[in-house]
Amino acid sequence: SFSLEMKLPSMRFLALLACVQATVVFPASAGEAVLRPDGLNANPGWALNRVGEELSGNSSFAYPDTTVPVRLYLIDTAVENPSSFTAANPRLTFESTILVRGSNDPQVSTPRAHGTQMLSLIAGIETGVAPGTPIHVVNYDIYPSPTTTISLLSSAISKAVLHHKHPNTVKMRAVICIATSSNTEAEFSYMVSDTINTALAAGIPVILSSGNLGQDAASIVPSSNGTKNGVICVGASGSNDLALPDSNFGTPVDVL
Repeated sequence: SFSLEMKLPSMRFLALLACVQATVVFPASAGEAVLRPDGLNANPGWALNRVGEELSGNSSFAYPDTTVPVRLYLIDTAVENPSSFTAANPRLTFESTILVRGSNDPQVSTPRAHGTQMLSLIAGIETGVAPGTPIHVVNYDIYPSPTTTISLLSSAISKAVLHHKHPNTVKMRAVICIATSSNTEAEFSYMVSDTINTALAAGIPVILSSGNLGQDAASIVPSSNGTKNGVICVGASGSNDLALPDSNFGTPVDVL
């Protein structure tokens, strides 16, 4: 089983990557929820300095890099020019970008800034939390346009689990990172909850952002799953190390 004390150091604070958030936008007409990535950290250098602080306030402290390889299932937009990451960071292996599309979606990949900046916060040489950790990236592009849907998010989680369990996949520890949240209180999504449960049953921790509405994260999709054992739900803090007023709060949130 997972505990917060165990899972944060063991995953090299990959949880804090989810501070780059996206927003789920619900259309006025009836139908499936639409997801849209927005919200970027304007000052990643400051954020990473905060990651490296001890509780005593010693700003020179940094968590040691994990030497055990980790496979990162990054569910986001497609990453722009992934070869630039691998050229700059010899410990990073970009395995593939996989399209997750509906039957009527364009079957092409359009790299965008959000997924690119997420990977920069994870493994970028200048701004990455874990540049010394061997990270293998599988990027699930769930954005056929500037928007996507809950069903494509659930499909990507399922695909990550199947990849992790496939007999031809090189076995290593894995983590799923999803930086998206609803922009309004939403009805609980059984589809998202079930696929997250499948990932946890396969031994894959799931990282979620809490959202940025200043509301209870328990009423937000997918951060309502943050109470599950093995899910790390991340809120946002400001320069005073206190929660930002816009950051969602409540029992699902594990760390700011």
